[in-house]
Amino acid sequence: MQTGNIADWTSDPNTWGALYPFVGSEVLWVILALVIWLVWTFWQMRFENKVYEEEVAHLKKGKNLEKALDEYQVSPHPFFTE
Repeated sequence: MQTGNIADWTSDPNTWGALYPFVGSEVLWVILALVIWLVWTFWQMRFENKVYEEEVAHLKKGKNLEKALDEYQVSPHPFFTE
C-alpha cells in the first residue's frame, strides 16, 4: 500500500498501485456484514421472544397480572377529564 510520491504532484495515480488494503474484497465484506447482521437479528428476536414468553407465563400464574396492573395505576390526565 502506497500513496505515491507526494513531492511530485504531477505523477500518474494509476502507477501508484493500491491506495487501501484488500482492494477487490469489498463485495466479500458486504456479504459478511449482511450475514452477521441477519444472524444477530434473528438471535435477538428469538431471545426477546423467549423473555417475553417467560414474563407472560409468570404473569398468568395466580393473580400476578392483577397485582402488576394495580401497582401501576395511572391517574387520568387533566386535559382528558370531563
